[in-house]
Amino acid sequence: ADTEEARRREEQVTFKEQHKAVVDVWRNRNKGNIRGLLGSLHTVMWEGSDWQPVSVGDVLEKPQIRKVWMRANLLVHPDKVRQRNGSAEQVAIADMIFDALKDAWNAYLATGK
Repeated sequence: ADTEEARRREEQVTFKEQHKAVVDVWRNRNKGNIRGLLGSLHTVMWEGSDWQPVSVGDVLEKPQIRKVWMRANLLVHPDKVRQRNGSAEQVAIADMIFDALKDAWNAYLATGK
C-alpha cells in the first residue's frame, strides 16, 4: 500500500509539472480576482469536467459569487475528484485550481473585491 501511495504522489508531481504553466497563467491573469477566476475557469478545466462557463452577470453580487464558488469547489476539490474516479491527471489539475480559488475567495472575503 505504501508503494502504491508513493507511486500516486510521484504521478501527481509529474502531472502538476505538466499543467502548472497553464494554471499559473490563469491564476496570474486573475490575481486575487475571484470573479475573473470563476469566469475563466472553463479555460483550465479538464475535458469532460462538466463545468459550465459562467458570465460576468453570474458573479456580480456576493451571494452569486459564493454560489458559483461553491459549485466550482465541489467540482475541483481533489477528494471529490477522486471519489468520482478522476484520473491522477485530473486530481493534479483540480488541486492547483482548488488552491487558486481558495486563495482568491479568502482575498475577496478580506477586501470585498
